[in-house]
Amino acid sequence: MGVLVLTLGLRAPALTLLGFFVLLAMTAVAAGLGTPPWYDLIAKVIPARRRGIWAGFSRGLGSLLGIGGAALAGLLLATYPYPLGFSLCFFVAFGALAISWVSLSLNREPDSTVTKPRVKLTAYLRQLPAVCDATATTCTI
Repeated sequence: MGVLVLTLGLRAPALTLLGFFVLLAMTAVAAGLGTPPWYDLIAKVIPARRRGIWAGFSRGLGSLLGIGGAALAGLLLATYPYPLGFSLCFFVAFGALAISWVSLSLNREPDSTVTKPRVKLTAYLRQLPAVCDATATTCTI
């Protein structure tokens, strides 16, 4: 996004906006696809009795860093003219994300203790009405 805004921000603002939304959508899709494996990793590496502390600490620290990031973004946008200020904001965000990925890469995930056999999609869908009947008072499929 930083390169996009820096190179096209003044020459083609409509194209820059379109590119921004395409990249934002790609980010949202990637985050959605990455969330289940992320929480699977968290379940493996953080004991159940410590997950509440982890969640509270990480949300609190994330909020404090968000306040700091907003202050830094305000400073960058006030100091540098468009498109440089916006590009610097995106580059700083990329740097923070890269640090996060480095930290994640240093983690070693233990082997799974429970593995389920792979089930074909059609077989899985055939099982759903029985699950619904057993667990819900009302269910329509």
